[in-house]
This record gives sequence, C-alpha cells and structure tokens, in this order.
Amino acid sequence: MPRARSPTVHGAIPSWPPYPADRLAAWEIPPDERVREQLLRQMEGVSEAEAEALVQEKIRKLHEPGYAEAFKSTMTTMADHGNRAQFNLIRRLPLTPVPTLFVIGKGDPSSEVAEKLKGLVAGSELHIIEDGAHQVHYENAEEFCKVVTEFLA
Repeated sequence: MPRARSPTVHGAIPSWPPYPADRLAAWEIPPDERVREQLLRQMEGVSEAEAEALVQEKIRKLHEPGYAEAFKSTMTTMADHGNRAQFNLIRRLPLTPVPTLFVIGKGDPSSEVAEKLKGLVAGSELHIIEDGAHQVHYENAEEFCKVVTEFLA
C-alpha cells in the first residue's frame, strides 16, 4: 500500500546523475570484439551456444541500417545540458509515494551522493554493491537480485 510522502526536500543535491554526460554525445558503435567481451562478462552460467547466439544478435542489431543513428540521437539528447536540467530526477524524489530501494554500484559516480538520494525519499532504503558500477544489475546480478528480492518480500 503506498505511503504518503512529504514534498519536503531533506538536503540539496545540485543534479543527479552527479557527473557530466557530454561523453554520451560522442557514442559510436563499438568494435564487434568489444561487444563480445562486454556481453560475455555478463553471461556467467549461460551455455556457450546461447551466449554466442546472444552476442551475434547484439552485433547484428548494432549494424542494422538506422540503428546507430537513432541510438546516437538518443544519446545526444541525453547529453544535452538543458534536457538534463529539465528532466532532473532530484526535484521529483521527495514526491515519491511508494517504498523505494536505491541499489547503486560502488563504482558508479552516483554512489558518492547515495546517502543524499536516500534522504530525499522518506523511508527509502539504500544498498551499495561494492563489486559493481553503473550496470550493477549485470555486473553483480546475484547480489542485485538478492537485495531486490528481499526488498520486495
């Protein structure tokens, strides 16, 4: 059952994510071998045949006509400072009316302001995964799933 939340801000954070996103606008299709390496790191326990099929599917998708242009356009929009200011999540967090769990990898720059984020949502919980960064749900799927499952139980 949703709990009522006060719209009072319990601390100020200038922006979140707390790092510039200019690098997003510079996105290019990575080399196929880099795609392979990154995906295989995320597929522990998956059969070799299934992993290879997923790698080939991702590489095929990256090279589809129009895909790179569309994805780069999205990244450029996300990097735009005006858009980031307009859609900044910080001003909305104090209005969150539901139980909230922040799961952040220690290697993600957001971990530096994690306690402040937690303070913006009354009654929220925070879990920092030491062995993780921006894609902690891939980088440490076991701990991520355990933490989320316990929160939902």
